[in-house]
Amino acid sequence: MPAETHIITTTHRHVDCLALEKKGNKKLAIGCSQLNGNVWDGDVQLFDLNFNTNLWNSASWTVTESGICSICFLSDGLVAIGADSGDVQLLVQSTLSSSVSQDSDGQVLVGHSGAVSGVRMCGDGIVVTSGADGHTRRWNVKASTCEAIAKAPCPIDAIDCNEDGQLVYAVSAHYNGGLFVWDTRTTTPTTSSPFLPPPPLSVGSLSRIACGPNLTLSLRSSNEICVGGEDGVVKLFDLRSMSSPIATFAFSDAVTAMTCFENTLTVGTAQGDIFTGTLTSDGTWLQEKVSRVHESKVTGICAYNNNNAMSLVTCSWDHTVKAITVTPTVVA
Repeated sequence: MPAETHIITTTHRHVDCLALEKKGNKKLAIGCSQLNGNVWDGDVQLFDLNFNTNLWNSASWTVTESGICSICFLSDGLVAIGADSGDVQLLVQSTLSSSVSQDSDGQVLVGHSGAVSGVRMCGDGIVVTSGADGHTRRWNVKASTCEAIAKAPCPIDAIDCNEDGQLVYAVSAHYNGGLFVWDTRTTTPTTSSPFLPPPPLSVGSLSRIACGPNLTLSLRSSNEICVGGEDGVVKLFDLRSMSSPIATFAFSDAVTAMTCFENTLTVGTAQGDIFTGTLTSDGTWLQEKVSRVHESKVTGICAYNNNNAMSLVTCSWDHTVKAITVTPTVVA
C-alpha cells in the first residue's frame, strides 16, 4: 500500500502509549518510560499539528516519577496519564512547560494497587480506568472521587468506551483471555461500601467471551469491537449478542496495537509491522501491509482524517513516533 512516512520524534525512552485529541485543534500526547536502576520514570510529550505543513511540532513536555502505561485527552484541557505506580495523574495542558519540569501540579486519582493499563473519558466529567489489580474504576473528575468499581478475576490489559458510556474492557491472565463488557451507567455509588461488586455474569450486565492472552482492542462502532492478542488473532464481535465472532483475522506475529477509524482497521505487531485496510459491513477486511514501520514492538496507533486521506500516528519500543499518510479513506 502506498504510504508516506516521517518521524515525529525520537526519544531516549520506550514510547509506551499515545493519544489524539478528538475535538478542537489536533493535538498528540505520548507517554514514555525508562527503567533507571530499579525505578521507572517517564515523561509526557505534547505535539501540535501544523495544518499548513502536515507536520507535528513539539509543544511541551513534563517529567514524571513513574513509568507511563496509558494516556488520554480529557475535556477542559486536561491530559490523564495512567502510571505503573497505580496513580492517575490529571495534567493541565497550559501548565506544561516547553522545557523539562518536574511533576507538574495537578489532580491525582488514587485507588489502583497496580499499573494503570487503561484510561478513557466516558462522558462529560467521567473518567474510567483499568489496572493490573483487576479493577475498573469510574471517577468523577471534578470531585476526584471514585464512584464505582467493577472487579475482574485477573489483570486488565486494555479498555475502550463508546459514545453511549458503555465500557468494554479486556482481561488477560497468562494463557487465559477474556472480554468483559460493563455499562458504566448501570452501577451506582453506595454509601455503605466504595467497593462495588461486578454485575452478575449475564447478558445485559457483565458479559464475557473468550479471547487470546495479552489483549488490545478498539471499538469499531457503538455495537462492534475488534480484539487482538498475543496469539496473533484479531476477532470482530457484536456487543449486542456477545456470541461467536463476526470475523477472525490471523497474523504470523503477536498483535500489540490496534485502532478502528471510520471503515478502516489498522493493526500493529510485535515485529513492527503495520497492516491496514477497509473493514466492510459484512466483516471482510481488505487488508494490506503498509511496511515494517518500526524496528520493534508497536505500542500504540491513532488515526485521523487529513484532507480526505487517512493519517496514522504510531509509536514503538524502538523509541520513535511516526506519522503515516495512506490511501484515501474508503466509505463502504
